[in-house]
Parts: sequence; C-alpha cells; structure tokens
Amino acid sequence: KYKGKKELTKKNQEFIRIATHQLIEAGKTDEEIKVLLEEIIPTILENQSKGITARGLYGAPTAWVQQLTTAEKKAAEKESFLKMEINKR
Repeated sequence: KYKGKKELTKKNQEFIRIATHQLIEAGKTDEEIKVLLEEIIPTILENQSKGITARGLYGAPTAWVQQLTTAEKKAAEKESFLKMEINKR
C-alpha cells in the first residue's frame, strides 16, 4: 500500500499498522494517511539500518498521532481566530 513498507522490520511494520489505525480513529482520510506515512517511511527506513526503530524516532505510535492531531487542531484554532480578528475590522 505504501512505498517502502515491505522493507520495514517487523517492529517498524507494527508501528505503521498501529499509527494507521490511530489515524483512522482520528478521522483522517485514506489520502491524508498515505501522505503522512509517505513522509515518515523514508526516515524510518534510513534509521532502521542504524538500528533505530520508528518508536525510537517518534515515540509510541499513539503518542505520535496525538501530537500530529493536536498540532493540526492548534493551527486550525489559530487560523479561525485570525479570521475573526480580520472580520472585526
């Protein structure tokens, strides 16, 4: 499904599997999930050859997804606040 996924170790495949499930639970579309995973898989592959797991890079998959969704929520709140401020003028 995702480029490079087959080359991942079992531990890193498990990270991707759990992260994918968590992203679905967070309401992400298939396309959003694909984009997010395609961003991190090359880094995971690069580091796994050095013995560093995805969990070592990003923490627990649940925490990684929570961090992503929290950052997006804050950005959306900031954007809506700025729109309100502009509309007041």
